[in-house]
Amino acid sequence: MKKLFESWKQYLHEIGDASQEPYNFKVSEEGPDSKHYTFETEGAYKYEVGFYDNAGIFAGDNPSVHIDFHTKQTMYSLTNEAQPLKIMSTVVHIIKDYLRGRSEYPITFEFDGALKRGEDAGVEGTRTRLYKRYIKGILGKDVKMSVDEEDPNIIKFVVEEKP
Repeated sequence: MKKLFESWKQYLHEIGDASQEPYNFKVSEEGPDSKHYTFETEGAYKYEVGFYDNAGIFAGDNPSVHIDFHTKQTMYSLTNEAQPLKIMSTVVHIIKDYLRGRSEYPITFEFDGALKRGEDAGVEGTRTRLYKRYIKGILGKDVKMSVDEEDPNIIKFVVEEKP
């Protein structure tokens, strides 16, 4: 039981630290207002992470970027491949790569925490809670983060300076 607890404790520690080796990724498309990255898992699922300038509902004084994350095969954001840490680590590395190419700061990011089947709209979903922990783990507990008043699964966070 102690070994199981230690294993679980390590798993929880890894959430948000992006210590997992990421999948190989590449820029698949780039335009004046968007940039798309792709990667493929061992299960042969192809993922796409897209960044869309000034497309967010939180657009204001800061440059605003909407992040879209999904598989090419399904309409759901995750595939139940049992590789959430490696997939999330890859997404974190992609976001960092994207940030290296930006010159304007601060940047307001927003994205949707997709609901799992059976979760109710209007209530913060399991994935949203995971993503929020991940953001705090990467950017620190003092990161400016909020959710949309009408949809608690739309998350906004601000990157103040180039990492």
